[in-house]
Amino acid sequence: MAASTRHERVYLEKYKAFYPDATVIYVASSILDTAIRPDSARRRELKPTVDAIISWVSLHPSQSQPRVLLHLFSNAGAYTAGQLAASTTFGRPFHAFTLILAPLPVVMRALGTVFIVLSLAIAVALQRIRVSNAVDWSHRILNDNQAVNPRAFRLYLYSKADDIMMWSDTENHVKKAEARRIPVRRVVHEKSAHCRHAQLYSDEYLGAIGELLTEKGPIM
Repeated sequence: MAASTRHERVYLEKYKAFYPDATVIYVASSILDTAIRPDSARRRELKPTVDAIISWVSLHPSQSQPRVLLHLFSNAGAYTAGQLAASTTFGRPFHAFTLILAPLPVVMRALGTVFIVLSLAIAVALQRIRVSNAVDWSHRILNDNQAVNPRAFRLYLYSKADDIMMWSDTENHVKKAEARRIPVRRVVHEKSAHCRHAQLYSDEYLGAIGELLTEKGPIM
């Protein structure tokens, strides 16, 4: 989401290598999607993704605790994740799962156990193209207990050398999550540029994700 195809390919290849049995859904997005496209159009485009997730989860019994890892890249990735979380398509209850809230527009609760890896999280880059409302909305919904399971673990991965997504803005989002008692972890890199953390810090980066996936209970 919102990274160059070359950089995204690195992450996809690593996921396939480490989790060969996993089903991978790749959703491309851009800053223009956030700046220009209306929310209704973006949600229509996301419907196949929503349907695919629902179909996959429905194939697994409740006791298996099906897990979904949502890996977000940059501004548009966070915004797209917010659109998924706010999608009314997910409003209908899923009676097969433990963590279900009937008709609330909630992705993360409906899926039961969900993993969200915030790779670069939210920042103010969108404000430079005058879409601060989208940034503020993304900030709020990803820390909204009614949209995202507040009991789930959350992992932030970011870099002090990123000149597009300021690490201080990510730190601010982390603090707000902690204030809401959301259990968070963070991995701060020193030298990796925007969306290049897995290239320079492959072991540490993927190791943190692997540790997250071994946690018992819901993970965001």
